[in-house]
Amino acid sequence: MGTWKNSSNMKTKPAPPCSLRWWWYPPGAKSDLLACLEDVSQPRSEAPLTSCIVLDGAVIVQMLKPDTAKSFNEYAHEVFTPHILSKFQQTTRLDLLWDRYLPHSFKGTTRAKRGKGLRRRVLSRASIPGNWASFLRVDDNKTELFSFLSGALLHSFQLAEMQWSSRIEMLS
Repeated sequence: MGTWKNSSNMKTKPAPPCSLRWWWYPPGAKSDLLACLEDVSQPRSEAPLTSCIVLDGAVIVQMLKPDTAKSFNEYAHEVFTPHILSKFQQTTRLDLLWDRYLPHSFKGTTRAKRGKGLRRRVLSRASIPGNWASFLRVDDNKTELFSFLSGALLHSFQLAEMQWSSRIEMLS
């Protein structure tokens, strides 16, 4: 076994020394393990009904590109909100969490190393920036976008509640 000072001999090992001591890794890729797992598990085509789903809003924004949306309002109502509402087919409660961007945090330093984009105001009728990834590099852009999307989602829930209330009144 090597030490931190003498780590050159570890470069030729198939795995880190701590794992060599306790585990055996078969040769091949991790994806090769899927065949073994399929033999012992039953694949599901649909997600089970759950009581609560917790979603990371920042991850969803990274995942949902504004392909056809021209404005932040269109992105909120045609891309983001439908995605969130579709999750209610699997649950009755959904918690949406957002990141906070503290300026002098360890993560803040890491984000600063990735580079900067341009600061854009997130307004309902403002156009979506052409370079979404660059837009999301600016912490103030993300903070403002997350607040805007939360407001749009809340507004859609309030509209849905009013529609249900009026339907109930019509039935009674």
